[in-house]
Amino acid sequence: MASTIRTGAGYLCAALLGVTIMTVGAQAQPDMQQFQQQQMQQRQQEQQMYMQRDQQAQQMQQQFRQQDMQQRQQEQQMNMQRDQQMQQMRQQFRQQQMQLDQQERQMGNQPGGREQIARQREQFRMQQQQQMQQMQQQFRQQDEQLRQQHMQMQQQQDQQRRQMMQGPQNW
Repeated sequence: MASTIRTGAGYLCAALLGVTIMTVGAQAQPDMQQFQQQQMQQRQQEQQMYMQRDQQAQQMQQQFRQQDMQQRQQEQQMNMQRDQQMQQMRQQFRQQQMQLDQQERQMGNQPGGREQIARQREQFRMQQQQQMQQMQQQFRQQDEQLRQQHMQMQQQQDQQRRQMMQGPQNW
């Protein structure tokens, strides 16, 4: 009887042990599947983040190219306006010179006529010089303004590049 109990107890232990092993094995399989799914999801998220980052970098480069192009266009436009201003001023100077020449021909033989024309020429020369200085000053200010805009744009672009390279903290 004692041996039957031992044998029965042995079978019971063996059966319980088998059930436990099967349960642990069955539980380990879903854990492994869950782990693999998590790994796959993490890889997909990383790929998405890298794709977004690449897309942002491309958009940023496109934006920088547009900014550079706009600045070059602005500079070209300014240079064209300057050329136009200079041509207009030279034209104005030539017209004034022609008027003075005509006055000199008309008044040159009159008493005090030559002196009056000489004073007008000197006054005209001083006005011309003053206008040229003002225009050159205006051009220097425009150049400085453009230089500062360009420098500010470069700083902003550099800062955006650094931020893009660093990326979000959780990447």
